[in-house]
Amino acid sequence: MLRILALHSSPRPAEVSISRRLSTELIVQIARAHPGAAVIQRDLAAEAPPHVGAALLAGVRKPELDRSAEEAAAVAISAEMIEQLDWADVLVIGAPMYNFGFPSVLKTWIDNVSIPGRTFRYDRDGNAHGLVTGKRAYVVTSRGGDYGTTGAEAGNFADSHVRVALALLGIVDLHVVAADWQALHPEARRDGYDVASRRISELVPA
Repeated sequence: MLRILALHSSPRPAEVSISRRLSTELIVQIARAHPGAAVIQRDLAAEAPPHVGAALLAGVRKPELDRSAEEAAAVAISAEMIEQLDWADVLVIGAPMYNFGFPSVLKTWIDNVSIPGRTFRYDRDGNAHGLVTGKRAYVVTSRGGDYGTTGAEAGNFADSHVRVALALLGIVDLHVVAADWQALHPEARRDGYDVASRRISELVPA
């Protein structure tokens, strides 16, 4: 049985959010290709995870019995998110681009699951090794203009951020589905959506 973890980070409701609509389309397509697939849906915008603070940073470095109540609570929240990530075979991330990056709630989720010694480790030379391996990830994004490449020249820091953050954890099989031109005229918006929809069909044939 294939297990899918879907993370939604758009603050817009499902009926108007392009990233949510396309993420759902992708999940349906994957489920059709894998009958009986199980899905966990996590709406980061509706139930935002807490920002990483001193309690989590201290708590993960202490034995369980030495943690304060605040530290124990922070570690438990982080552990729940990591357990969902461990459970999943496939990760679907809905992440619209805002101001050249993705929504802050997704960054907060990344911070909560990026725990040294749990989801990645450093060797003696300081090289990082991911401990969450063997998974495939899809990033489904909507963007106002045309951001076909990543980095400073394109103004697209979202794709590269997710790619590097997941690679730290050991998730390197990553595919981006992008609906560009969503801030332009209706015809351009439709064209951008159609391009993304075709990309889904290419990645997960019906």
